[in-house]
Amino acid sequence: MFEAIDSKSLLIIAAVGAYVLGFLFRDQIYTRLLVVIGSMNYIVYYWFAGPTPLWDAIIGSTLIAASSLQGLIMLCWSRMDIAVPSSARHIYSNIGNIEPGLFRRLIRSAETRVTDAPTTLVEQHKKPEHLWYIVRGQVLLKREGQPDVTVTRPGFIGEIAWMTSSPASATVIADKGVELLCWKHSDLRRAMRYSAKLELALEALIAQDIANKLAQSRPIEAGTARAL
Repeated sequence: MFEAIDSKSLLIIAAVGAYVLGFLFRDQIYTRLLVVIGSMNYIVYYWFAGPTPLWDAIIGSTLIAASSLQGLIMLCWSRMDIAVPSSARHIYSNIGNIEPGLFRRLIRSAETRVTDAPTTLVEQHKKPEHLWYIVRGQVLLKREGQPDVTVTRPGFIGEIAWMTSSPASATVIADKGVELLCWKHSDLRRAMRYSAKLELALEALIAQDIANKLAQSRPIEAGTARAL
């Protein structure tokens, strides 16, 4: 059996081996890199397999390699900090753990605003149409039966209403000069339909933000609890 293995056979073995190894990796970068390597081995084999190159097979393998290489480049670019626009670096450093390329797409769907007067972002018992993120500045959180709370740290506003499609649980008023990101619900849901990874990334950011808020919250006083 081993006498029948020549240099051409080794090319096929290397190509199939690269494909098989690629299927074993969960990381898409390794998978696509190994598909490119396997396709290159196939191309070389098809070039020398017969008296003339097998052009149809070469073209097919080249297309597979090219598509995998394009995906590989996009994945590498998405994971590099250079993918974050310089104007949004201060937001990226605060918003949480998200892939730079996904952050760029999330920012592209948002509108940046700076309030020129106190502005109501969401109203209690009303279903909001926007999801907000405080970049810098302070907002006032007002909830019936509870004392007002001033929030100065970066974070999402209206995230529970966004995730549950329910009315807001509090009224939030931004002071003058607050820098905000604003996503219209309909536009953001449209962007989510085109990218499951973006949807998962946003859900992870919101979950992390909610966890941080719960960790820093104080229990409701007994008198307040009876009033509710």
